[in-house]
Amino acid sequence: MLILVIMSGIGLKLSHYLSSDSIDEINSIEIGSESYLSVYLGYFFVAAGLEDKDYIMLAFVFAVMFLFIFFSQAQYFNPLFLLLGYKFYGITKENGVKVFVITKRKLNGTKGVRFPVLRRINDFTYIDEE
Repeated sequence: MLILVIMSGIGLKLSHYLSSDSIDEINSIEIGSESYLSVYLGYFFVAAGLEDKDYIMLAFVFAVMFLFIFFSQAQYFNPLFLLLGYKFYGITKENGVKVFVITKRKLNGTKGVRFPVLRRINDFTYIDEE
């Protein structure tokens, strides 16, 4: 577990080298982490149900899931970021495009919310540097 936390920290440090972007006008904000809770609980129960000799199958299943998530590049949700104090939001910009923002800020509404310093992970996923 410590190795995973350290690798997540390294990933956050390397995010400074991603291209920068900003979001000035926001139409709506939705909490993004709620929809992933059931998915990760499912992963946990599958892993807990395997016997000691099934580690190869567990590694294969997680490798396939990793490849599927990586190549879909829709959203990057790292549950370890929750332990590091990050929050996940689905944001609809002024032009109607929905994006996924990872930030340490707690957002309660759209009034006055701006993201002047974002790093682009992909076309629809950003991490806030503030």
